Amino acid sequence: MGALPSPATQQLDAESLADASEPVTGSRPAADSILFPELAPTAATTVIPSSSSAAGGAAQSTTALPTPAQPGGTGGGTGGASGSDGGAGAAGNARTNRLLLYVAGGLAIVLVLIGLFALGTRLPTLFAGPAAAPVASATTKPTPSRTPTPTPTPTPTVQPKPAGPQPAGVRAWNTLGGGECIQPYSTPWAETFTVVDCATPHAGQMIYTNILSADPAAAYPGADALAAQINALCTKPGILDLNAAAAYPNLQIQGTFPATAEQWKAGQRSYYCFVSRAGGEPMTSSVAGPGPTG
Repeated sequence: MGALPSPATQQLDAESLADASEPVTGSRPAADSILFPELAPTAATTVIPSSSSAAGGAAQSTTALPTPAQPGGTGGGTGGASGSDGGAGAAGNARTNRLLLYVAGGLAIVLVLIGLFALGTRLPTLFAGPAAAPVASATTKPTPSRTPTPTPTPTPTVQPKPAGPQPAGVRAWNTLGGGECIQPYSTPWAETFTVVDCATPHAGQMIYTNILSADPAAAYPGADALAAQINALCTKPGILDLNAAAAYPNLQIQGTFPATAEQWKAGQRSYYCFVSRAGGEPMTSSVAGPGPTG
């Protein structure tokens, strides 16, 4: 709203004041006349005529406050803004519709793929024959376990004494029958011996063998106990031919026996008597006797 005009200021004398104080017949001061500028309000006052002077008042002019005009630019701007907002809203709606179409299309593709997958998994069952009826398996009762019967320890069989001396050749120690001449000879505990003709030079001779115990259940007496017996067993009369042995001084007798309990349990129960010369000189005849006589 525009500013009110400032009242004009003028010098007033006494005559002017007297004239101004007398009322003029048939006239009223205009509503917009200001008598005392110092006492006038800052805004114009609208004077409403009284009912007694309605006719006269009709001729008077009434000053009304001007209504503030709306700026034309504001209305135009508002309309333009409304048009811009409408265009932006239409564009946003179009983008939203396109996005919804994309989402709907994606969901449709996913649903189609799921349906194809489900159909593919059911194809084998659709083309396959009717499923075989389950066959009830026969219920088998558990077989009661049997208490294992302990296997009896086999009774060892005592190896029998060979019937006679072995012929020439390499022989195992436990196959000698007594009377075999041996070349070479170094110890009675060898695993094998080479049997030769007693008329040829030879360093030793196995003159006698026999069984210590024919009882399969007999306990092993021990190596020390057997070693204490072997000298008496091999020097019994009749084992050595004393007449033939007289031709060979410094003869010595050595005996062997089962050295371990394992050999005893395996049935090796024999002892063996060997003769040789203490100096290792050869012999050229047999010195074996006919066997123990007592």
